[in-house]
Amino acid sequence: FDANQKIKTVFVFPGQGAQWISMGKALMESEPVYKSELEECAAVFNKYVDWNLIEEINKPEKESRLHEIDIVQPVLIAVEIALAALWMSKGIFPDVVVGHSMGEIAAAYVAGNISLDDAAKIITTRSKLMKQLSGKGEMGATDLTVEEANELLKGYEDKLSVAVMNSKNSTVISGEPTALNEVFAKLEAQGRFNRKVKVDVASHSPQMDEIKQDLFHALESIQPQNSTIQFFSTATNEIVNGANLDADYWTKNLRNPVQFGNAVQEILKESQIAFIEMSPHSLLVHAMNENIQDANAIAISSYTRDKNELVEFYTNISELHASNFSVDWKSIYPNIGEFVLLPNYAWQKERYWFDQKPEFVVASSVAKKDISKNLYNINWNEIKLDATITAKNILIIKDIYEHYIIVENALKQKGCIVISIDLDDSLEGIKADMVIHMRSFYKETAFSFYFECGILSLQRLINHFNATNQHPKICVVTNGSFILNQDKNANLNASMLTGVLRTLENEHE
Repeated sequence: FDANQKIKTVFVFPGQGAQWISMGKALMESEPVYKSELEECAAVFNKYVDWNLIEEINKPEKESRLHEIDIVQPVLIAVEIALAALWMSKGIFPDVVVGHSMGEIAAAYVAGNISLDDAAKIITTRSKLMKQLSGKGEMGATDLTVEEANELLKGYEDKLSVAVMNSKNSTVISGEPTALNEVFAKLEAQGRFNRKVKVDVASHSPQMDEIKQDLFHALESIQPQNSTIQFFSTATNEIVNGANLDADYWTKNLRNPVQFGNAVQEILKESQIAFIEMSPHSLLVHAMNENIQDANAIAISSYTRDKNELVEFYTNISELHASNFSVDWKSIYPNIGEFVLLPNYAWQKERYWFDQKPEFVVASSVAKKDISKNLYNINWNEIKLDATITAKNILIIKDIYEHYIIVENALKQKGCIVISIDLDDSLEGIKADMVIHMRSFYKETAFSFYFECGILSLQRLINHFNATNQHPKICVVTNGSFILNQDKNANLNASMLTGVLRTLENEHE
């Protein structure tokens, strides 16, 4: 993301299918906001059901009733609401909410369009009515486009319908089991993907017509309202004013196809989007990633089934931060007084410098290989240097050809105080603003010679200046480090030394 431009945050609330035994228990134990929100949901839901939400989450697998539609749907809505509260407690708020099927109920509450009491009434009524149809319907996933699915369902309109459109090639068909088997047999013969979904209720199919009037009458008393957070409807494929989320809307939510892919595509018309799925397990991140492949967007989950919920949640916050999303870290670490910039490289505090001269082995010669096609050219231009020397005290490490004398005289003419010493001379009492290391300027090509006169010598200099709290500029003169147009001879040992110098530069800024 470009941090200088607006990043729109979208909270995504999935439908049924993300549940797992003991989901959210770790977050309840460690995140007070999450626990408090679940407890509030439980208290309100108790008005409409004869079971306790927290108890159902904590039940072991043998006693769990999360396979029952009239229990799992309200529990999931409560978990989604609690997750949204947790994200917002960390300073991450939605600009837009999107719900998938029943997930629109949690989305409407989080957006401020309906009260928690209304949310409880909608989901408990809806799930109880759907339970009446358990065992009568099936749903199946395909890789069909919407156009292909509609063509395939001609003649089955009274039994089957397109229930979900997650992306361009991800369509779910729902309805009467025998009819669905016939359609899937055709897909199998064509070699097209088809797979049954583990549900026994045909949501968003003609079977829902049996209960939608009962749902409408039960919800006539709800009082939706507008809010500042946008509610993008997957039932009508548009932004809907909160005040319009009335009983009539929730019958459309039950019967109309879920146009999730279309909703994502519309939202992506904005420049930068962060989609965050409010779910105990990722159901829609894959579909979102299919839709955002060529967009400036990111899709992340809240946590994952059977993994450490706390680690997963904060890892996802870190993923947001890594994408250049602005995270208010003080909402996560409220007791921190100030933030400290980290070094450019995560040094592991392992020491690799040599404490004694190594024994060198002469390497055997190897056959030359034509690598000309893998070389790149650097153009160098000769210039006349007339630099101003700001350093006063200069130390020169002599070279064996006495070129240092020329440099020494030139510096003295500029008024510098120059000390020239041999490689092994004592450094005691020496103070310098600049060091010109010329001992690495020579024709010898033995690695051991370069190592002792280059790397070990530089290490000795740096240790001395560190011990005496000095920070001189260090200039190392080499020959043959780069191939120049007028000088085709390369000195690989000198090239190696220039690489070491880059490391030293990073370590001793």
